[in-house]
Amino acid sequence: MSNTAAEPIQVGALAVRFHVDADESGGSVSVFECDVPANARMPAPHSHDDFDETVFGLEGVTTFTVGGGRTDLKPGEAVFHTSAGDPRIQ
Repeated sequence: MSNTAAEPIQVGALAVRFHVDADESGGSVSVFECDVPANARMPAPHSHDDFDETVFGLEGVTTFTVGGGRTDLKPGEAVFHTSAGDPRIQ
């Protein structure tokens, strides 16, 4: 799925476009873009036991709950959460 103009998948109000999937990377990474409209609800709180997750802000502000605290992710910032449960804002 190396097409950078991948068709979006609608998840409620969110639009998700995969740029690299686990099959392409030998299971080492998945890369996707997610458009979140203003005031949209994100998916239910969840965690990943088998891989780390990094979210990078491109524009606007998105609020995440990480490690029990609320984190506003702004453009140019990243939230990194390890599968071991070590949240960080960078």
